[in-house]
Amino acid sequence: MAGRAAEQGRNLTIIDADRNNASLASFLPHALRPKQADDTTMIGFLEDQTEQLTETGGMMLIDMGGGDRIFASLAEKQGLFDVLPSLGIEIVAYHFSAAGRDDLETAFMMEQIGLCAPKTIIILNEGLAPTLPNGADPFAECLGSTSVRNIRNRGGRIVRMPAVPLATMTLADSLYISLTAAADGGVPKDDDGNPHPGARPLGLWRRIELRRWLDTMEHRHVESGVAGWLP
Repeated sequence: MAGRAAEQGRNLTIIDADRNNASLASFLPHALRPKQADDTTMIGFLEDQTEQLTETGGMMLIDMGGGDRIFASLAEKQGLFDVLPSLGIEIVAYHFSAAGRDDLETAFMMEQIGLCAPKTIIILNEGLAPTLPNGADPFAECLGSTSVRNIRNRGGRIVRMPAVPLATMTLADSLYISLTAAADGGVPKDDDGNPHPGARPLGLWRRIELRRWLDTMEHRHVESGVAGWLP
């Protein structure tokens, strides 16, 4: 999403609040991240960022990581799902699943305590889902759950993320730049904008595969009716 926003010339504040994995900040050095991962620091950091959003407006992407309930705790404590919309700030919840019920544990928990964003998107990652006998849908259990049915009934959407060749994604990830930049032949650069010594862009076929994947994902966002929900 960060690459998509940049490609379309939108200013997006990016918050890496995944305290178990700093990969987002590694790929996007301008992402903001708390210095410590304890609950008090995390809650204070998120309070500051959401307050700034109410003061300055704009768009903010918050990556909470899988299974972390800290944002839900803050949202419940401060009533964010009521307060922010009342201030004209729209909340879009974006959850990922690789077919395991645990993948959507945070989404299920948020639903149960009433943190139900009208615009909720569940991404089904086909690249990480297991292959089942007889072509069975690995996401059937997820899609059949009460929480997912409730999300869909109130207007939430399901988007299937297509698989991308593992070798291509591994090489793209190793550049530590956005996927959009990698597909455009970009390489990592220093603070002065100079390419890192020895940095090499993806080869032609890898760039074509990655661009095809990005285009397919964008098409699925449009097809599912959520393209306008995203930054």
